Amino acid sequence: MDVGSILAKQGYVDEDTLRHAESTVKQGGDVGDLLLSWGIIPGAALEEARGLLRSLDTEQSESKRAFLEAVLPFSALREEDRDGVAESMTWNSFAAGEIIIEQGTEGSRFYLIKSGLVRVYLEQGGTEVVLGFLGEGDCFGEMSLLAGAPTSATVETVERTLCLVQNKEAFVDIVNAYPVFHAFFDQLLTQRMRKVYKELLTTSPGITQVEPYLYRKQVRELLNERQISCDAGLPIKDAVQKLLESKV
Repeated sequence: MDVGSILAKQGYVDEDTLRHAESTVKQGGDVGDLLLSWGIIPGAALEEARGLLRSLDTEQSESKRAFLEAVLPFSALREEDRDGVAESMTWNSFAAGEIIIEQGTEGSRFYLIKSGLVRVYLEQGGTEVVLGFLGEGDCFGEMSLLAGAPTSATVETVERTLCLVQNKEAFVDIVNAYPVFHAFFDQLLTQRMRKVYKELLTTSPGITQVEPYLYRKQVRELLNERQISCDAGLPIKDAVQKLLESKV
């Protein structure tokens, strides 16, 4: 929400005029000042819109702080640190049926759900594999940001969903700055990779003894003098199948 949008909602300016003003105003300029100089709005209306915008900003800031205070790992921060993190996040509303993250794309944002519900799924061999649903207090988008890899699943809203959103740079900065974040997301990544892996195994009947190899041993314990290779484009489940069949 900005001053121009408030003026439009209050009926002081029509959408066409507002778009014209927004395209005309110079970088760093103020749409409200431009509309005032054109004689389209009275000074009192501009001051009223600016006052309302300040109130909305204050309300949103307080709402962000209150929400983060109740959600891990943000609740573990000192109040002043949490307030700083809140400033780097913005509210974003998504309609039902909207795809927020698409599998295989470059991750650019971290999402924390305030209300609503999203469905997480991936496409595997032309089949849709549902990994689960996320609601209030849950987060998503962190895997690709921390791993520096394409997104591993698609996230689609089931109903209208309100999220706090943070860009990649700010998210990575806070994870590096606060050990509690690093520990929290490290554990979350492990849990989610385990879930993805188990869901993939459901498409490969007969493989039942994978978990000990993946979760209970170090990588160096699994290394074998006999190396098995595959093409770069081979799906993970097929690579796993190949390794297990070769007993490597």
